[in-house]
Amino acid sequence: MRTQLPIYRLLSAFGNWASPLGKSKALSIIFGVAFLGFVFAVFVLSIFLPVYNYDAVPYVANVLQLGGLSDVTVHNQAWGAIQSATSETDFVELSNGDAYRTRQSSDAGAFASVLPLYSVKLGYSYLLSFAQDAKAMVTLASWTSHLSALVLGITSFLWMYRSRSIQGGVLVVSFLLLMNYLELARAIGPDIVVAAFTLIGLYLWLQKRVWVSMVLLFVALLFRPDTVILLFAFVLISFLFKTEKWPALITFMCGLAVSIWVQKSMGHPGWWTHYYFSNVTIQPTLEGFEPVFSIVAWLKGFARGIFMSITNFNWVAVFAALVFGLGAMVKYGFQFTHRQAALIATCILTIGGKFLVFPLPDSRMYLVFMLAILLTCLEVWKPDFSWSKSKTKT
Repeated sequence: MRTQLPIYRLLSAFGNWASPLGKSKALSIIFGVAFLGFVFAVFVLSIFLPVYNYDAVPYVANVLQLGGLSDVTVHNQAWGAIQSATSETDFVELSNGDAYRTRQSSDAGAFASVLPLYSVKLGYSYLLSFAQDAKAMVTLASWTSHLSALVLGITSFLWMYRSRSIQGGVLVVSFLLLMNYLELARAIGPDIVVAAFTLIGLYLWLQKRVWVSMVLLFVALLFRPDTVILLFAFVLISFLFKTEKWPALITFMCGLAVSIWVQKSMGHPGWWTHYYFSNVTIQPTLEGFEPVFSIVAWLKGFARGIFMSITNFNWVAVFAALVFGLGAMVKYGFQFTHRQAALIATCILTIGGKFLVFPLPDSRMYLVFMLAILLTCLEVWKPDFSWSKSKTKT
């Protein structure tokens, strides 16, 4: 007779106590409560232990600059707002942690020159503009991250709940921890906001609420223009899988037009300059910096992205595990619907497209797409960890 592990005995005992719910439903309650507990614990922790990362400074400064203030005033107010929110030790690290930060914190002109790289996140700038001053912007930006992380967690819970896969929550928690969900909840930036909009949009698309989904993904594009790659992936998939073509095509064309307009109107230096700055060699100032395109430099940036992704972040290993698990599910007879397969293909194309166009190694860039793949796999799998005597083999 196979010996039952203590944890199975405990869960089985709870199932008996919770009768007539049954062991499976009792376990689902346990996993559901535990998952929500994790999400709300992260939310509370992010409120009491926020992180004021470097990018918070240019995001705040960008809004001040759009208000017509001089470069010196923008510089002083943005850095002053972050200084008032952080400890002395943290501020020293933010302002003088390396040569680049030292230059940005001491040279208003150099600092102003890099702000167009942040101004293309138009939706985020508009959101922060509701704050009355720079200090209020920092507070608003922090709360936006906290609440967006909460929305992302609750959306994941509802996805599992409605698909009766709530016992897979333990895998989702592990995934979120590996993908730096806690840090995203604590830090300032639009990425967690984009992830929340995107996850809701992907789920609604799966439920055939296509136009609502496209609206949410368009809003996500306003917060991060490279969301246009996701919209393009939807266009490709709509032809390959014969899903709704016009909503995907119209949204992509609108998103592409808005992205081009924002880039030009905000003085963005262009893809190659941004690529070189972020992936090849960071520049202390973008004043007069116009690098000539070089295939060697592009390959250097791409190689750096691969190396940093493997050595400093978890997303490559997690993605490999997801693909392996997906393949195993197909091999062992799990049936994906046409739409589920289309959504997974869209997410895989988007991950590859984002890294090919701009190989940033950070896990935050790919979190939501891998989360959607995981939740879709759980929806098909519907894991059930309940144990009963009938399952005990002799």
